[in-house]
Amino acid sequence: MSNYEVFCVTIKKVIIMKTKKILILFLTAIICITQLSCKKNKDSDEPVPETKQYLPATILVQNGNTAATIHNITFDYNADGSLSSINQVISSATINWTFNYNQNGTLNTASYSHSTSGNILFSLSYDGNDRLNKVDKNDGTSDVLNLNYLAGSNTYVGSGGDLDGVRIKLNSDKQMENMQNWIFGTDISIAYQNSEKGIFADVNLDESVRVFLNLYNGYHMTHSFYHSKQLSSVVYGTNTYIFQNYNKNDNGYISSYQRVNAPDVPRDYSVTYKEQ
Repeated sequence: MSNYEVFCVTIKKVIIMKTKKILILFLTAIICITQLSCKKNKDSDEPVPETKQYLPATILVQNGNTAATIHNITFDYNADGSLSSINQVISSATINWTFNYNQNGTLNTASYSHSTSGNILFSLSYDGNDRLNKVDKNDGTSDVLNLNYLAGSNTYVGSGGDLDGVRIKLNSDKQMENMQNWIFGTDISIAYQNSEKGIFADVNLDESVRVFLNLYNGYHMTHSFYHSKQLSSVVYGTNTYIFQNYNKNDNGYISSYQRVNAPDVPRDYSVTYKEQ
């Protein structure tokens, strides 16, 4: 075989070897891309875990000594987790609240009915920053409370109507911290355990709803101030109420607790939730 023929054979072998390597690399790349694609498809097919909300459905308040029922409250909600109604059964009457909202989530109107004393319609107004600035209470006669918001202290100051002079201060979680000169001039201060969830932790409570209900719902000690953090104590006028003996359900939400204020009889609270 001539030198030229040997050269040609050598060149052919080199070309064949390089071609094989290129084919191997090409096939390896295709396999890797296919596997990555399958992995991505598998990942995208996996369902995204749902975030569940646990909204209080009922609160039962009982005499801590006799277990006699004092209050029985039920709550209903809109699809976005905001309150749609509250029904309170007390010893002498049934009280019902229904709520309607503006498109931005602020409270528009609230209707109150009492089985023995009639109905009241509340209409709410807001300033240019969507801060509550007026509540018109109408039970046949209009009673208007104007509210001035003080941003520096996160406080609403009321003037006019039955609650003239009332002041309600919110903390950084938009929960009521204290209220001054409420009904009959009563002052209220609240302490929270901020590391623990409260009963209303998952409820969509706009600031306007918190302010309104703390001003106008007269059964605060039953509802526990619509708190999203766990209550520790409440100073109510000259009385100090301690909240203790908290128990949690399997989902980590408060299922029961007790309120004490010597020499008053202790009150036991039991809470159920609805998943939404």
